[in-house]
Amino acid sequence: MATASIEENPLNIFRNLDIIKAERVEEFRRLVYEYATAHPDEIDLVDVRSRIRPPDENEDNYPKAAIPDWMLKRLLVSAKVPLKLEFAMAKFVDVFKFRAHWKLSTLTARNTLPVEFYKIVPFIADGEDRDGNRLMIIRIRYYKKLPQFEVIIKRAMVYIVEQIDRLYESEAPFNGVGILMDLTDFHYRNVDLDLLYFIISLAFKWPGNVRSVFIYNLPMILKMFLSVSQKMIDTLSPIKTPVNLTSIDSKSIGNYIAPDQLPDFLGGLRPVKTEVPADALPLEEILHSLEDLIEPANAKKILDYVKELMKNY
Repeated sequence: MATASIEENPLNIFRNLDIIKAERVEEFRRLVYEYATAHPDEIDLVDVRSRIRPPDENEDNYPKAAIPDWMLKRLLVSAKVPLKLEFAMAKFVDVFKFRAHWKLSTLTARNTLPVEFYKIVPFIADGEDRDGNRLMIIRIRYYKKLPQFEVIIKRAMVYIVEQIDRLYESEAPFNGVGILMDLTDFHYRNVDLDLLYFIISLAFKWPGNVRSVFIYNLPMILKMFLSVSQKMIDTLSPIKTPVNLTSIDSKSIGNYIAPDQLPDFLGGLRPVKTEVPADALPLEEILHSLEDLIEPANAKKILDYVKELMKNY
C-alpha cells in the first residue's frame, strides 16, 4: 500500500519505526517493567505483558508480530519530546493508567458487546477509508443521555479499538484506524460532550494508529464542537500535523471513503452484518456484572431504553 512520505504527513513517522535504535527500545522496556512492577495500583502488569515483551522473555517465545515492539516504539515516538526516555515514560504511564482504569486486560467481546448491540449495530469495525485505514463507525444516533449509559458505550469502544490495534500489530493488513462518528438523526437533547471528547481522545490512547476522525452529519448546534476538538487535538499531538478531524456529509463522504467500503445505512454498498455470536450475553446480564460501576436504578433505565430500541429489530 502506497503511503505519503513523512514530509507529506508527519503521522507516517509511526510507519518508519526502524529509525529507533534497538538499545533505546531495550532501555525503555526495562524502565517500563520497573515502573509497572513498582506501581501495581496504577498499572495492570497483566495488560503490560500482553502488549510489551518482558525484558527476560526470549523473543522467539513471544508471539510473532508484523510490527515488532509496536507499543514501545509508538510510545517513544509519541512522547512530548520524541525518543526521550523520561517523556516516553510519562506517555507510558498516561496510556497504561487509562488501560488499567478500563480493565482492558479483562475485556472480551462477551462482556462488552451484548446481544442487543449485534442487532442494533451501534458500532462497526469494517471497511477502509481512501487512505487504507480500517473504519470504526460509531452510530451516535443510538446514544441517549442516561446516567452511566456512557460506561457501557465507552467499554465497548475501548475493546473494539484495542482489537483493531492488536490486528494491526500482528498482521498490519491496513494502514491505521479511521473513526467515523455518525450523527445522523442525533437529537441535541442527547448531546454529551464528555462522550464526544472521549471518542476524540482515543487517538491519543492508541497513538499512531488512529489516524483520522470523521464527523458525519454534524448538526449546526455542534459546529463549535468541531473547532474546540481540533484545538484539543493540536494541543495533545506531539507532531506538527496531528490526527485529521474532518466534518463530512452525504455529498462529501465519497471523497474520503469509497461506496464499496461504506455500510448501506451511509449510502454505501457494504451490507451490515447482524449475526449474533452463540456466546453473546444479553445486556441485562452484562449490566448485572457491572454493579460496581452502574447503579441498579440507572441499569434499569438503560435496559428499558435499549428494549425500546429493540422493538424496531
